[in-house]
Amino acid sequence: MIDGLRHVGARTVAITNDPASSLAQAAETTLQIYTGTEHSVAATKTYVASVVCGLWWLAKVLRSWVLPLTMPLKKQWWKSVMNLQIKVLTSF
Repeated sequence: MIDGLRHVGARTVAITNDPASSLAQAAETTLQIYTGTEHSVAATKTYVASVVCGLWWLAKVLRSWVLPLTMPLKKQWWKSVMNLQIKVLTSF
């Protein structure tokens, strides 16, 4: 799958506990997660850490895309709140 993605020009990242694995070798970039040796079900720690890393990365990417879009709304909302406070305070 990684080879196919690279063949069509996709950038590939392997999130793995073993930088010498076939997955890491096939990917363009490797993110080693340093979870230690697996002692029970194979790759359980690697899988969980990969999911956490992936979600963390996704949250950062989405935040960098969404935050600039919402800033004008936040500024307008804050102006409205301040204007409302001024109106309430001056009405007494």
